[in-house]
Amino acid sequence: MQRRAHKRKDGELWLKMLEDRNRTSLTYDEATALDIYNNIKHAYITLLDQAYETLSKNIIQE
Repeated sequence: MQRRAHKRKDGELWLKMLEDRNRTSLTYDEATALDIYNNIKHAYITLLDQAYETLSKNIIQE
C-alpha cells in the first residue's frame, strides 16, 4: 500500500488515512476519535469516492 500511495499525487493523504485507521483500534480518547471522524468526513470521503469510481469503471470494462 505504501509504495502505491507514494506514486500518487494524493499519496500523502492516503497514508494519513491508513495511519488514522491504525489509530482507531487504539483510540479511547474522544478528542482523537473526533479528529479522525472529521478527517473521514472532510478529506478521506473524497478519496474513497474517487477510488470507488475508478474501481467501478474498471469492473464495467472487464
